[in-house]
Amino acid sequence: IGGGRPLVDHDPERYGSLHHPGVQGWFDIFRQAGRAVRRARLHGADATRVDPLAGLDVQRVIAAGASQSGMRLVAYHNAIHPLADASDTFDAFLLAVWEGRAPRPEEGPVAAGVRTTIRADLTSPVVVVNSEFEASHLAALPIVDNDHLRVWEVTGTPHAPARTAHDRPDSKGRVGNGLSFAPIYEAALRAAHRWLVDGVPAPSQPRIASNPGPPPSLRRDDFGNAIGGIRLPELAAPTHEYHGMAFASGRAPLFGSPRPFSDDELRSLYPSRAAYVAQWHAAVDD
Repeated sequence: IGGGRPLVDHDPERYGSLHHPGVQGWFDIFRQAGRAVRRARLHGADATRVDPLAGLDVQRVIAAGASQSGMRLVAYHNAIHPLADASDTFDAFLLAVWEGRAPRPEEGPVAAGVRTTIRADLTSPVVVVNSEFEASHLAALPIVDNDHLRVWEVTGTPHAPARTAHDRPDSKGRVGNGLSFAPIYEAALRAAHRWLVDGVPAPSQPRIASNPGPPPSLRRDDFGNAIGGIRLPELAAPTHEYHGMAFASGRAPLFGSPRPFSDDELRSLYPSRAAYVAQWHAAVDD
């Protein structure tokens, strides 16, 4: 669109002299954006600086990124955040569906990155919210909760919820996985905020259980659902075998692949509709 120059074409007076450095500049662009948002705190009443929030009193800034953006945010946290001119830009970091990888700062747009952990010697809070898809990836790395890190894993959820959840089953009886980790992500954002404001760390949550391997594999119960982790009501009162990763199902692995329980399986779990509803409500309350 616009010959690859949409900003220049939209407003040549403002952007005509713009020179974008490309991928080599993304970390500093991100840093400068964070500093622009918290302008008042960093620069006082300097009216010559652009204030994108028009005078709002910004007290805290949390950097967030998911999937490939999460990989880059880990690289930023590990390599850029400790630098003197960046350490006061972001107060906390919120990662989602992060597979334990990050690009090297000098690299271009690498989809996979390299295996890495989150630096443990930095004091800014970091909360990771992962689906079941990423659990086996992190199980192979020494990433555990510490004074400044929390890792939350949401059992049964895929990297990306399928848009056609519970559609017509495939040849193996599997349908699209529409479970979403979004409610847990919102809870993590509130927990990160409380961590900064009240000094109360986000609570530690049980990780999804895994067999050591190599490679690690997730442990599953008699109905095929993973053991442990944060369990949405759909997992605490299940009617499906939920997998966060889809292989050999005809669907993209990122979308997961649940299988509806048979009538016999449902009867073995719930002697009546009332029993199922009671278990569901208890899971919601929990």
